[in-house]
Amino acid sequence: MIYSEMSDFEINKEVAIKHLGYYEEGSRFVNTGTDSSKHYSGKYPLRRITKNSRYWKPFEPCNSWADIGPIIEKYGIEISIMLSGDWCASRISKYTYDSAPIYSNDEQFSDENPKLAAAIVFLMIEVE
Repeated sequence: MIYSEMSDFEINKEVAIKHLGYYEEGSRFVNTGTDSSKHYSGKYPLRRITKNSRYWKPFEPCNSWADIGPIIEKYGIEISIMLSGDWCASRISKYTYDSAPIYSNDEQFSDENPKLAAAIVFLMIEVE
């Protein structure tokens, strides 16, 4: 996959499928006046809070630290700023060779949005 060509929605959807194990879609309510056809704007994945879909919450790891934070922590993704001003997310794996740790920067991605970079690195890694 070419992640740099995907929209935030597509990345959010792929992260939902890989991390949550399911994908549900919702749309936002926006009051734009008298024309009710324009009250809903944009689509996004949903995260289950209860079985009642009325209480599901948006799942937007590309735009929400609350959604990407647990993924960063669970999978050991590191975020750092580069000299160019972009954020680099990477996953460093630890291997052992003759009892000595060896670190390898397996996957990395850079973007001006650190949450997006972390979400893409998550999609790049193999999840057990």
